[in-house]
Amino acid sequence: MTIPSVNNKIYGNCEVYHPNGTLMFLCAEKRINWYLSRNLASIILENPLSIKLNFIPKGFGNSNDLYYVSEKENKCVVCGSLDNLTKHHVVPYCFRKYFPENIKNRDNYDILILCSSCHALYEKPAFNLKKRLAISNGCSVDQTNNSYLYKITKAKNYVNILMSNNINIPDERKNKIRLILKSLVGDLSFDEILNLKVEKENNFFGKKVVENIVGLNSFIKLWRIHFIEIMKPKFLPLHWSVDHRL
Repeated sequence: MTIPSVNNKIYGNCEVYHPNGTLMFLCAEKRINWYLSRNLASIILENPLSIKLNFIPKGFGNSNDLYYVSEKENKCVVCGSLDNLTKHHVVPYCFRKYFPENIKNRDNYDILILCSSCHALYEKPAFNLKKRLAISNGCSVDQTNNSYLYKITKAKNYVNILMSNNINIPDERKNKIRLILKSLVGDLSFDEILNLKVEKENNFFGKKVVENIVGLNSFIKLWRIHFIEIMKPKFLPLHWSVDHRL
């Protein structure tokens, strides 16, 4: 599981309306500016920033799904922290990369916000589930102590722990972690470590698991339930559900 760079504003709550006045979806200001720069929409409200499209779209977006038209808070869904926030893909990339394009490119329902420390805590349970899925499909996940993937993943976890404001770490422990980081990846900065790519791992097991999936909805629900049971999030977005269909 790749842990992305930290940010304190991930969800966008700008509103996009159909020409007939129907709220189609919420999005980030960057997407709003894309419409405005091409004269595809007009501002109808400054706060919250809201636009109405200047053309008739093919459909009504996600107007019939309360999750997509409800405001979301930029805080960790597990502990409620407002600091060092990251995007968490409920279904790991090693599987999602093999999903059909129309699903892979529209999977933001299963992007939740975690703080870096909660993200690191979920790393091991998520890997254990990957391993069970791989074994049940006749393959294995290569993550030995000497592997490239292990070193990078471990380094990212340590960096996120050091950067977290929610964990009080004694100076002696911090120094030990920094020595471990040096042994794993050398003299790289925190930003350089977080930006390291782990795609060099052999994700053959992910492809094989996806190829053998009987029902994609059931597979996605499996990961949603796993996350809920392990992390017990207290601050899930309104209308988010493990039963939400693709």
